[in-house]
Parts: sequence; structure tokens; C-alpha cells
Amino acid sequence: MDANDSFQAQYEILSHHTVNTIFDIGANIGQTTRKYRDFFPAALIYAFEPCPYIFNDFISSFDNDCRVIPCNSAISNISGNSYLFLNKNSGTNSIQEINRNIDIDLYVNPEFVENIGKVQVPVTTLDNFVLDNNIEYIDILKMDIQGNELHALKGSLNLLRDSKISIIYIEIWFVQLYEKAPLFFQIYEYLFQFGFELHDLYNKRYTSNGQIKWADAIFVNSKLRHY
Repeated sequence: MDANDSFQAQYEILSHHTVNTIFDIGANIGQTTRKYRDFFPAALIYAFEPCPYIFNDFISSFDNDCRVIPCNSAISNISGNSYLFLNKNSGTNSIQEINRNIDIDLYVNPEFVENIGKVQVPVTTLDNFVLDNNIEYIDILKMDIQGNELHALKGSLNLLRDSKISIIYIEIWFVQLYEKAPLFFQIYEYLFQFGFELHDLYNKRYTSNGQIKWADAIFVNSKLRHY
């Protein structure tokens, strides 16, 4: 399945709706932000990247785009500060440490997750962020935050309970690569209680023996289906 299929699916799901606000949480250097800009050119995109040096690269890439709002913060279930663990591959940076109790070689190139340090970063919850910034609704909430997804969703309790999100596009785990990382069923159960339905899985990744490791999932607010 082509990586663009997941974005095309989001575009089609929201084809009868005006997409005003997108949250790209775990923006890295802006790979996903660019895709959302292509599919939803009129949307305002809030892009969250906690790592200071990567955030600077992100700003350099989007400094002429007034519809991209860079946010140098991590998202979790609390507001304050936390350590971000830095790895050789910046895409594996996380508030959660790598789980060294599994056979890492089976799931990922060990060099990718080799720790090179940690840095203290600001952390906020989505509920607090939207309140502080007078944001009424999120059309697309994208999360790629390496094992901290459930904490971030729990920090979005008011948004979820009040049906203030249309689509959640989230990386999900079938193996616990990070300590305390939520597995697929935990994400599914948490979102189901707020009326979110699994639409499909995308960008699935497998081990050499055929075991699924992780994937991207689209969850859709069931109320959207009835509009």
C-alpha cells in the first residue's frame, strides 16, 4: 500500500467537509506537514516538534508559510517539562525510553535506536493547548510520537468527550518497542468509548518472520459518518 493512500483516504473521508485545522504531532522536519499542505491547502496546520535542533530545521523549511504554526512542545497527559530521549535516528526520539527487554534486532535496526543523550523539553496537553489558543475544533489529529500515544490521547479527554475531533491518524504498535508503549488494542479500546471507529490500517511494517510490528491507523468519529 502506497504511503499516500492514508492521506488520500483522509481527503476522501472529509470530502464533504471544510478542513480548517490540522494538528501534526511529532512533526519531525515536516514530512507529514508537507503532505497535509498538498491535500488540504487552505487548512491551518499546528505542527508540534519538541526536539530543539529538529524544530529549528522545521522552522527553516516553513518560514514562508503563514498557514503552518510551529510549536516547540511535546504532547502528553500532563503539562510541564519532560526528558526527550534522543536516538541516532531522530524519527525514533521519544519521551519513552526504548524497551531493552525485547529482541530489538528483530524489530528495528539497533543503530536507529542507539541513545545519544536526552534533553528537557516543554510538554502540554491538547486540552490545555486548544484552550490557551482558542481552538474550537480539530479536523485531523495526527500523532506519530513513538510510544506516547495513549498519554497524549488521555490529555485530550475534553476534546474526545465533546466530539471536537473528526479524524485521528495515529501510529499504532503491535510490539512494545518503547517502555510502557500502548499496544493496538489499548488505543482501540480507548478511542471506541468516545465513538471513534477504525477505518483502516496503512503503512504496515513486518518482521522477517512475518509478524506485524507497527502500522498507521485512521480512526473516524462516528458522528462524521452520519452527517
